[in-house]
Amino acid sequence: MFRFIIVAVFFATLIACRPEDPETIDNVISLLRENGYQIGERSEEQVVYIFAVDGIGIDVNGQHILIYEFADDEIIDDGIEATEKVLQSKTGFWEFNKQPTEEPYHVKGKILLFLGDHPDAGKIRELLDTSL
Repeated sequence: MFRFIIVAVFFATLIACRPEDPETIDNVISLLRENGYQIGERSEEQVVYIFAVDGIGIDVNGQHILIYEFADDEIIDDGIEATEKVLQSKTGFWEFNKQPTEEPYHVKGKILLFLGDHPDAGKIRELLDTSL
């Protein structure tokens, strides 16, 4: 019985000590805010189901973006495929159907940002790539 308790305490300690997952919606929002971006309220406006665990819409410097969090970085491929189908059919991402100068979305690990034609898209991509 004593061995069982020691093993249970050991595994509980391992779980408690594992590092926090940086690839979350909350961490993306915090990173943007810490780097001077004005962040609006979370909403579900224009959030289309694309196999994500969670998804939100949020204004960044006054322009709407979508942030999706996936269970892992393998299932995100299904989300990317769904995003591309929605874009091709011109449904779902209403205000994002304008032609962006770059790829309208960005993937970092298990996070997918749908930036559309956001004027700071390049800077946001770079920030996520270097800091998340």
